[in-house]
Amino acid sequence: MHMLLQLCLVYALIVECSAQKPGACPPGGIRITVCMSDCETDRDCPGAQKCCKYSSCMFTCEKPIFGKYRPTGRP
Repeated sequence: MHMLLQLCLVYALIVECSAQKPGACPPGGIRITVCMSDCETDRDCPGAQKCCKYSSCMFTCEKPIFGKYRPTGRP
């Protein structure tokens, strides 16, 4: 029984760790006041896309960016 509990714990940790995909979310240029959620974790997004948070209630799947992002200011 103890071994089964350990296996369940290891499985849960593996699943949680694999939920994060590489890369970063692109800067949020989306200004929408309606709450919507396409995803909860990266695992919910297709392919290499990441689940990105753009407001307190807006999560959407986006193509990740790699490297250092340096904001250039507002357009």
